[in-house]
Amino acid sequence: MRCCMTYREFEIFIEVCKTKNMTQAGKNLYMSQPAVSYIINKLEKKYKHTLFTRDKNGLQITSEGNTLLNYALQLVYNHNLIKKTLSENVESIKLGVVNTIAEFYLPKYISEYKTLKPNSEIKVIAGNLNYIFDTLSRNEIEIALIDSEYYNKDFEIIPYHYDLYMGIVSTKNELSIKNEILFEDFIKNDLLLREIGSVERTIFDQVLKSKSIEKKPLYEFNSNNAIISGVIENLGVSIMPSTFLNRSYYKKRIKLIRISDVNLYRRFFFVINKRSKNNKNLKFLMDVIDLVHKEG
Repeated sequence: MRCCMTYREFEIFIEVCKTKNMTQAGKNLYMSQPAVSYIINKLEKKYKHTLFTRDKNGLQITSEGNTLLNYALQLVYNHNLIKKTLSENVESIKLGVVNTIAEFYLPKYISEYKTLKPNSEIKVIAGNLNYIFDTLSRNEIEIALIDSEYYNKDFEIIPYHYDLYMGIVSTKNELSIKNEILFEDFIKNDLLLREIGSVERTIFDQVLKSKSIEKKPLYEFNSNNAIISGVIENLGVSIMPSTFLNRSYYKKRIKLIRISDVNLYRRFFFVINKRSKNNKNLKFLMDVIDLVHKEG
């Protein structure tokens, strides 16, 4: 703290030397004149010398003040040089994330990464899948995190995690006494599902198709939170990644039921632009994300 204060004191001292006027120096530094005067008096007491004299032309720096000015200029220069050098050495990653991963996983990813690499920056763009791939194609990001399979010859696609889908019902629903259920018994209930084209809906419709079953949802929603709210009100049942439900708010209102005869899960993927030159930092980020999921 003392070092930082000395730097700020020297900044003020240098400004007074330049303007030869404490009021003007204060205006330039967005400080009051008394605050500037206080700092100058503090420096004079600290170094036991008068730094300025006053005449009709304003403040005049003394010989002792000139000596201090030389040191002050060097200290401020060195301080700014250190800041510039360190900022140039900051490791930066430009990351794109689909909305669902951004909402439920990204804060933990970034927190863990910054803990291990505090002198680093992660610049994040979030959006739907098409938007994320557009930004990756334009080199606006170096790596993307997505929750559905995708192929492009210019990108390297690496799976890193999968999320198990569970049946979810209201605690008011008679199914809430069960811990597992068959798929065909589950869909006898009114369904609340995501919109066509979403990852969740695609997974669900693929299972229906594999079993040659036709079943339309009672309601379609474009957000998981809307579905959860509908389930809480016992408007119907749905499926949801178990990760979404690890919130105390939901645990007393929703029962998770394993659908025992089908595999309902989605995979997460790293997508890397093969033209990226930031391979070392990207590899470290990927290792950190893998660690987050291994630690649960």
